[in-house]
Amino acid sequence: MSSRGALYRFLRRRVADLTCSEYFDQVSPGQYVDGIQCQDVEQLSYPDDSFNLCTSTEVFEHVADDSKGFAEVARVLRRGGLFVFTVPMTGSEQTVERAERTADGVRHLLEPEYHGDRLRLTAPGCNR
Repeated sequence: MSSRGALYRFLRRRVADLTCSEYFDQVSPGQYVDGIQCQDVEQLSYPDDSFNLCTSTEVFEHVADDSKGFAEVARVLRRGGLFVFTVPMTGSEQTVERAERTADGVRHLLEPEYHGDRLRLTAPGCNR
């Protein structure tokens, strides 16, 4: 789950064993940046059956292979665990592919959007 925001603050007050992460470009899953663990939802570094609850807020619209990401979340959830996620909803009935995974990483097909993400405010083309 994200390391900031309203859901994080809510759970931090109520859950003793809370694991948070962010995705950082050029950082391997499991490594830490300024005390925050890097995770790539397409290749999580956690063992199978690690969590009772996984949350994802406004993330999956940025995942190049969302099916792989959902499979990874299912892998790390314990039996009976829950996955709660949100994605932005628009009036469009059509999905717009903004990026694709290549052998060299992610290739952006359109300008990247980070929804005002404070970790990426200085990223080129950031949609603030």
